[in-house]
Amino acid sequence: MSIILQERDRKILKFAFAHRVVSFTQIQKRYFSNICRTVASRRVRQLVLAGYLQSFAIGEGSTVYKYVRVTERGWAAIREAWPFEIDNPLFKTESPIHDLRLAELAFSLEKLSTFKSFFTENLLQSSSALAEDDRFKAIAKLQADGALVLAPPNSPLYVYGVEIEISRKSPERYREKLLNYYMAAGLDGVLYISDSQVILDAVARTDAEIRSGRSSILHMALEKSVLSSNGKIRFVRADGGAIELF
Repeated sequence: MSIILQERDRKILKFAFAHRVVSFTQIQKRYFSNICRTVASRRVRQLVLAGYLQSFAIGEGSTVYKYVRVTERGWAAIREAWPFEIDNPLFKTESPIHDLRLAELAFSLEKLSTFKSFFTENLLQSSSALAEDDRFKAIAKLQADGALVLAPPNSPLYVYGVEIEISRKSPERYREKLLNYYMAAGLDGVLYISDSQVILDAVARTDAEIRSGRSSILHMALEKSVLSSNGKIRFVRADGGAIELF
């Protein structure tokens, strides 16, 4: 099937590449919000049939997600469409559910009035330019799920590493990750998001063990509170208190 790519199609391809995979519903919400749902589904199917996207389905409990990822042909259509060079494009995902949930969280982060940019792990790992940028070098090396950049008025930029935890890991894994965050330069903290308070408590305990009296850089929030936010997101700091991103 042959189609003429429109500007919206290229935005869809860029969105899918940045997050590795995105769902039909996420594409509908972002690019067809005021259009009949069938129009969005039809256009995504056309992009699949034309070879720009591949479609898949995966289940989580009783929910089935239909999602897509960019093909080599799709990448060729957007490779020059970035403000930075992407010299090692990565296409596959090891955890589609994780990546779909991160894409959903990105919607909430983008609603912040101070939002400037969000660089996903796939962009950080696919671009030497980003990985060597002093602002993101540590986050890329840590293979964080993303880098959130905020631009409050009359203030310098804030840069946070973003981690979404959907399964509990060993204390050793948390210890290694957090130690590296504490040694990283140029970061204003790390945002840990999970659907489980048990997981957040486990990360907080590890943080308390390793920070040795220093102020904590760990800020935590439940996934449901981030998703339900409307322009403000409250994160609890591991050593007490909270920060509110707006």
